[in-house]
Amino acid sequence: MTKYGIGEQLTRARLSRNLTIEEAEQGTRISGRFLQALEQERFEKIPAPVFAKGFLRSLSLIHISAPTRPRLIS
Repeated sequence: MTKYGIGEQLTRARLSRNLTIEEAEQGTRISGRFLQALEQERFEKIPAPVFAKGFLRSLSLIHISAPTRPRLIS
């Protein structure tokens, strides 16, 4: 287990790949405001739990599969 919350883990993963919020937004097609909400653990800003789950799944795909740049999810 890690000592960091999910938001901190998302931020660290994005920054480790030198991605801006805008680049992650383009790679995932998730609005930057929702990406920021997830990184800040402000889950009340996400429209519904099902969206949060989908957003996290999309983020995990770019963070696992892209060493430097996000791949577009089709």
